[in-house]
Amino acid sequence: MKKIPLKLLLFLALNILVVNSISAQIGQVVGKTIVTEILVNNNSLDPESFKTFNIGQNDNIKIKFDYQIDDPTATINSVRALLNGAPINNINLSNKFIELTNLIPGKNILKLQGTLLTGKELFPIILEFTVSKGAEKEAVQEESKSDFDMSYVLYGLIVLQFVIIIVLLLRKSNKTSSTTNSNNEVETDSAGNKIKQVSSDIQHAYEQLKKKLKVLENENSFQRSQIRELKERISDLENANLKLAEKKDKLVESKQQLEEIQNHKEELFAIAIHDIKNPAAAIKSYIELIQSYDLNAVEQSEIMESMIRSSEQIVELAHEMTSVIAQSQPEPLVNLEMSSLKKIIDSVCTQNKGYALKKEINLINKSSMDLPNTKLDPNKMEEVLDNLINNAIKYAPKNTFVNISTFFTSDKITVEIVDNGVGLSEEDIRRAFTRGGKLSSVPTAGEKSSGLGLWIVKKIIEEHGGRVWVKSKLGHGSTFGFELPVVKE
Repeated sequence: MKKIPLKLLLFLALNILVVNSISAQIGQVVGKTIVTEILVNNNSLDPESFKTFNIGQNDNIKIKFDYQIDDPTATINSVRALLNGAPINNINLSNKFIELTNLIPGKNILKLQGTLLTGKELFPIILEFTVSKGAEKEAVQEESKSDFDMSYVLYGLIVLQFVIIIVLLLRKSNKTSSTTNSNNEVETDSAGNKIKQVSSDIQHAYEQLKKKLKVLENENSFQRSQIRELKERISDLENANLKLAEKKDKLVESKQQLEEIQNHKEELFAIAIHDIKNPAAAIKSYIELIQSYDLNAVEQSEIMESMIRSSEQIVELAHEMTSVIAQSQPEPLVNLEMSSLKKIIDSVCTQNKGYALKKEINLINKSSMDLPNTKLDPNKMEEVLDNLINNAIKYAPKNTFVNISTFFTSDKITVEIVDNGVGLSEEDIRRAFTRGGKLSSVPTAGEKSSGLGLWIVKKIIEEHGGRVWVKSKLGHGSTFGFELPVVKE
């Protein structure tokens, strides 16, 4: 058999070098770029959901990356990032992250690839995702495309090399057989048999490679099918979770509304029940006054009018309580209208006159005749004055006084109720206007106290846009006051 020509040997050597170079490059991978964490609006995604997270156009996405390098002595020189083919520069190399904002709606492709000081490039990571318009997040990150198996290229090159060798040998064999004489027929047959044997081995290797490739393709297809099923399950779970969260929010909101309504009703009941006591006590005082004193017709008429007024107050309070029970949402605490505060003060002083006479206390009405009219709730303001004046009488000793004084400017009215009774301690002053805050001082005639009166006063005055205060010293009497803004029509 003749020697193989030099050109053929050179071609075969060159093919072997190329294939070996590619094989060495594939077999000795220096490393690859990987994603370690994805943050959407500073919320870290679970690693299992990297391939299924959703983003919207206005979301802020931060992708943290790292490198897997086989050579521990190798050093990263730079990282290249391409978004839709265009380079981006907002890469933090020290902390290894890239931040994306104001993304373009639609399909986006991000490529990250590290480069060593030696100039070698790591395998890149390629992320493909979709950005939706508006707040609704529908984008889904696709599978990383950095897992491309370069061994397929090597298999193809090896097969291609063997095919070229076979073709060249066959051509050379044909040429040799056409130029040799009959004496060389045995040698030609021997070369042909060897070529057939080599061709058969190559064909067998090729078939084995095809089978392995088919197995890999089937496994890859099965994994993709599982990933699609997992994505669908995750999507269903996210939708169910979203619906549950919406129902929970509605339940929490309804619970808060019911609690507010209940608290409001409880406050109104406490105020109404407390305020029934004062007119009822006034009626009792009037009856005792009629029984104890020889009154003329005018005085009796005044007392009867006061009793009627006190009875009307009780009826009104009972009506309020009935309305609260009938309503799911209680009405506002005050209903403002233009009224005369002077008339209300005079009426309350008349109602408490019998109570003061019974305890031998001088009730003095020094309110100004020129008090301007202002917007207020007459019924609620009567409750305020009745509570303050009744309290002053309740804690005042025998043969003392209770003064009601008023002052006003162009924008506010001030009312003060002054007594020279037992006074308040510093602790009493601190809790005077709190709900249920009973004072340490004891009523001078053994009357009972609920601890609600001053709290009701504060609540009503603040609803009018005013404020309340107390000035007192233990053993030297007290001054309770409030001021209201002057509101014209």
